[in-house]
Amino acid sequence: EAMSQALPYMQQITIDNLGFGQKYADGVDPNEDRVKYTKDHITRDITILKRFKKLRVLQLNDAPLNGRYAFLFKLPLLQKLTIVSMDCFKWDVFMLSGLLSLRELHCEGSGVSGNIKDLRALKDTLEKL
Repeated sequence: EAMSQALPYMQQITIDNLGFGQKYADGVDPNEDRVKYTKDHITRDITILKRFKKLRVLQLNDAPLNGRYAFLFKLPLLQKLTIVSMDCFKWDVFMLSGLLSLRELHCEGSGVSGNIKDLRALKDTLEKL
């Protein structure tokens, strides 16, 4: 929280593995097996990312996110989104429509659902997929 108040204009953040025994708060519709396994882990607040309204680059790399986190797809200035090795992170192509400035999307080793036609909302901005 202190970081989001001290650095409100931060433009790039990487969220990755926290180390054994730690996790981010579960999102909507989490994987129940993961919830049981991590029930005793120290829980960190991921929602502080909502405060970084100037964020342009977000990298999610093997971060312990479990479920859907819609607020991550409502960052108005986000230009580059990387989602790598996120086995319990749930998202779909339609959620990208909330990222009106998105130019680059890199997704590897992470499941995504939805219809590719939903990318039409980004036809004027998306340059690299």
